[in-house]
Amino acid sequence: MKRANHQNLLLYWTPKTTDDVLSREDTLEYAASDQFGRVSPGDVIWVVTVRAGELFLLGKLYVGEVTDRNGAMKRLGKKDVWGDKKFYAIAIPGMVEPLREISLSDVAGQLVFKSRSGKSSRLALDAEGKVNAQQLQTMRILEASSVDLFEQMWRL
Repeated sequence: MKRANHQNLLLYWTPKTTDDVLSREDTLEYAASDQFGRVSPGDVIWVVTVRAGELFLLGKLYVGEVTDRNGAMKRLGKKDVWGDKKFYAIAIPGMVEPLREISLSDVAGQLVFKSRSGKSSRLALDAEGKVNAQQLQTMRILEASSVDLFEQMWRL
């Protein structure tokens, strides 16, 4: 069922996953995660990684469909897909974005997330402005102000 209010979600990839995907893919046709049970068509997934404490934006995926591994291979016409996860989010056809690394160092402290309690939360940065990647292991919902920041950085 389609929701009227779509979510903008933050998905963290480890540097190893990032390097693996970037070595094989130029665009973000799909992403895989066991956390995509709460993702629906119309949502946007923003993929990030952390390298040596620096936050990077990697990709933007406009979700057209959420399926399993076999469904992803069939939908994408591939014999294999990366990741061995429960869910695969497939991009809306014609809305596939490139993969790239954009530093978010200057805006990491400004990012705001919605919490389950309804309160907003921010990333905790250390004294040097570095991000601990453990904060990002659970997929987060971005507040509108953070989506605006991501959109600005993505268009640069």
